[in-house]
Formats: sequence, structure tokens, C-alpha cells
Amino acid sequence: MEKYSDTSYYKAVVVERPKNKPYGLLTVKVRLRNKQLTANFLNSDIQAVNLKSGDEVWICPATGDIGPIVKHNPLMRFLKLLWN
Repeated sequence: MEKYSDTSYYKAVVVERPKNKPYGLLTVKVRLRNKQLTANFLNSDIQAVNLKSGDEVWICPATGDIGPIVKHNPLMRFLKLLWN
């Protein structure tokens, strides 16, 4: 079993579009290596609302928090559309 430290952030790929949850949270499913995790954003993050499958985000696997960098990756989006 892989163990992650509390402060480490890793690059992950978005698998599903974000969903609104209670208390102002926005959750998104991401793939980190071979695992799927659920990551949490605050609704006020304008970039989080626009996430689509294939985008890249920084995630802390220990807490599920998203880091400050969100990268919209048009090439990955296109390839994801071709594979599905």
C-alpha cells in the first residue's frame, strides 16, 4: 500500500466533471497513478467549475485537497473524447 505524506501534492488527471456538495464544497473525481480519488474545492474557485475530463490538477492524496495550480489541458481533453 502506498503511503503519502500530509504535505505532498501530486499531479492527477480529472476523470469526471465537478459536482456540488453541501456546505459550499465542489468535488471532482481524479486519477492519481492507478487510483481514483475524490478531491475537494471551495465553490469560490472559478477554475474548478470549468474542469473537464482530462484536465490536470495538483492533489494532496492524504487530505483530498486540491493545490493552487489547475491546468486546463486541451490535448488531454481531446484524447479523452477519442478514447470514450
